[in-house]
Amino acid sequence: MTTDDVTYEVADRVATLSFNHPDKRNSWSPELEAGLRAAMDRATTDDGVRAIVLTGRGKAFCVGASMQTLTSRAASGTGPLAV
Repeated sequence: MTTDDVTYEVADRVATLSFNHPDKRNSWSPELEAGLRAAMDRATTDDGVRAIVLTGRGKAFCVGASMQTLTSRAASGTGPLAV
């Protein structure tokens, strides 16, 4: 399974979940979170998976919150940490 935000691969009973926005240094966004939650749900219910590895494509694992997300939340008045 591959989505725009997180890839899911299984080999030798190990699920590898990879953040898939190396151009943005895998910054955390609502879309990335949704992709990760879906991939984790899939891995935890897959009888063929015994371990999960979480990684990021490119040079960075995850640089933190997406500035675009923080800026839009601040502009809407919901604050940078509002969910």
